[in-house]
Amino acid sequence: ISHIYLPEGLTAVGSEAFWGASALETIAFPSSLLRLNSRALKNTPNLKTVYFLGDWNANISIYNLFGGIEVDTELYRLATAENWFPVMNGFTMHLFYPGLAESPVGDVPAWYSPDDLGNFYDFAIGEPWIFHGAQGYWYIAGKDLYSFWLFDVDLGAWLWTAPDLYPDMYMPARNIGWIRCLGKTADGFRAYYRYADGSIQLEGSL
Repeated sequence: ISHIYLPEGLTAVGSEAFWGASALETIAFPSSLLRLNSRALKNTPNLKTVYFLGDWNANISIYNLFGGIEVDTELYRLATAENWFPVMNGFTMHLFYPGLAESPVGDVPAWYSPDDLGNFYDFAIGEPWIFHGAQGYWYIAGKDLYSFWLFDVDLGAWLWTAPDLYPDMYMPARNIGWIRCLGKTADGFRAYYRYADGSIQLEGSL
């Protein structure tokens, strides 16, 4: 097994839990994790990436995580998670937003271009607000690596999407269902295709 995404609800991982998992390349710890014992990832020579989806506490041991063995593994934590330090026991904690695990962000405001999602500007590092080049202001929420919920300010509604789905988005409010952003009209209003009835509607009419 090369990729392990531990399920939500898991609260503890013991020492040497993944000892000898030589094929392991990626592992993700859920937001429910409360305890991670030292040496949990010892002797995982091909491990490239570790994701943390929850908040840090003193029982989540980054110290001696790899059993004292020098590794090239990269550690990532959710940008909106709390109590993490920029560097944990010598490891730089790279940041990513929910659903955008493959597009980490830096520690200064900047534009980013994740595959298939378009451009967005991260103007408040560690905060859930971003500015999407085509959609406007989004409030991003969730605890998932590859999909996320967002609150679209102009639509005034929550939507669900993922980089490999966008510009298709799911809008549960008012039973709208699946929609596709078609871009802006000459008047500057965003137009959407609604799959449920095949109609094209402007943002103010959804």
